[in-house]
Amino acid sequence: MRFNPVHKETVVFALEPISEGTSVTCRRTSKGLFSWMSVWGFSNNKSKILDNLGYLIPEDEQESLDQKDSGADAGPQYSREATIARAVQAGLDGNMDLVNSIPDKPTRGMAKAMLVQSKRKGN
Repeated sequence: MRFNPVHKETVVFALEPISEGTSVTCRRTSKGLFSWMSVWGFSNNKSKILDNLGYLIPEDEQESLDQKDSGADAGPQYSREATIARAVQAGLDGNMDLVNSIPDKPTRGMAKAMLVQSKRKGN
């Protein structure tokens, strides 16, 4: 946070799981000409154990390893624009397999159209 050009305050929260619950630590630092005024009356570090934080933050669901992933689902998922850009770059390098392996037909068509445009312009 920056209140004015001569004063900067930073607040950092750290969450740590412990046996009693979740420990939340708040650390405040202040820099600048009037920094002493922002932390006056407050301690720099405060800590609190929250017993019911699990109700506020859902647990991560772990997928079982028994499920077999298909080849199309394996690997990272990119946005449509990123998929097109990767496919066009591979096509310009001579690898059309990446363009042809796009499962979404409109995305594959857009990638091929952009590849043709790029080849025409010479970029």
